[in-house]
Amino acid sequence: MPATDEFVRDLKLMHKVFCASAVALLAVTLWMMWADDEWRGYQRTALAHVASRDKARIAEIQSQPEHQAAVAEADQQVQLAKQQITAREADLDAIESKIAEMSADTAATMRILREKRAVRDVRRAEYGLKIRDSAPAEVTGTAKAAFDAAQTDADKYETEYAQKAYDLAQAKSQLNQLTKARDDADTALKKLTADVTRLSKAINKIQPENPFSAFKRTGCRIWRSPWAGCRWWTGSTAAAPAIT
Repeated sequence: MPATDEFVRDLKLMHKVFCASAVALLAVTLWMMWADDEWRGYQRTALAHVASRDKARIAEIQSQPEHQAAVAEADQQVQLAKQQITAREADLDAIESKIAEMSADTAATMRILREKRAVRDVRRAEYGLKIRDSAPAEVTGTAKAAFDAAQTDADKYETEYAQKAYDLAQAKSQLNQLTKARDDADTALKKLTADVTRLSKAINKIQPENPFSAFKRTGCRIWRSPWAGCRWWTGSTAAAPAIT
């Protein structure tokens, strides 16, 4: 058949059909997503039971006299340690400033050392190639001298870096000694409140305090049309077994 520039179907009509089909598919997809929410009510009820259980556990832990006394004592130790650090705040600031300077200096030395190591490795490779190729003694000697010079230079910075790293470790150890009492008290307090913290985080995941997170968790109240057999989406209040 000879080729023609005519279309089998009307393009304008096809565009309208495709547009209507796309809109209908989008509407049906959205309706399907919103209609399939029967499980959400059961999930919310179950999560509410979980949150209530965890809140009861927190209240039980915090109401124990032994726990209250231990937390109070640990908190007192933390405050005492902080007061001691405050009394030596000038020494602490001086050591922290010194550590910051030493850390920067040590890092700079390490950068130079890496360059020296790279040069040494290149000179070593060049010297090895001269030996492999049975180069004249004069050429091999020159390569060997270049390698020895690079090795000496690298060793110099290796020693310098090792000394600076040691001095930095000593300064950090001195800082740790100043803050040891506070750090130990903080660790003891966190250990005592670990269960409460864990349960609180679990509750916050179920019933977030952040408005945005709460919106994502509960969903927005959207009107659902009667023809879809739906209602205001507030979540079903169907009963669920208690979680213990």
